[in-house]
Amino acid sequence: MNKLLPCPFCGGEAEFERIGTPRQSCIVACTDCGGRLESNEEGGACGSQWNDRHVPDGWQCVPAAPTLEMQKAYFDSIDENMQRVKADLRFGRFDNQRLGYQRMLGAAPKPGGGDEP
Repeated sequence: MNKLLPCPFCGGEAEFERIGTPRQSCIVACTDCGGRLESNEEGGACGSQWNDRHVPDGWQCVPAAPTLEMQKAYFDSIDENMQRVKADLRFGRFDNQRLGYQRMLGAAPKPGGGDEP
């Protein structure tokens, strides 16, 4: 069985109501809001559909509050860009926010600790 991710609707704890068998469906439900998913998964595969979160192309899941690693990446990017600005005034400070944001996204942890965004 899979370790269940929090509820995608409210962030509450999820639990198995029923483990799937060839004759019964797998049911996962949120203990807070009552959100449920009934699937045809069996045994060890139970919960994988609950844990599957759709992320549109070009988007990335990030924590609600930036982690220390994300903040460090942001400020390191600002420092690097300011060195470029001092060396060559053609580079504008307006790039700071955009470059910092991109670097911060690159440092964001992946949901569930995996390598996929």
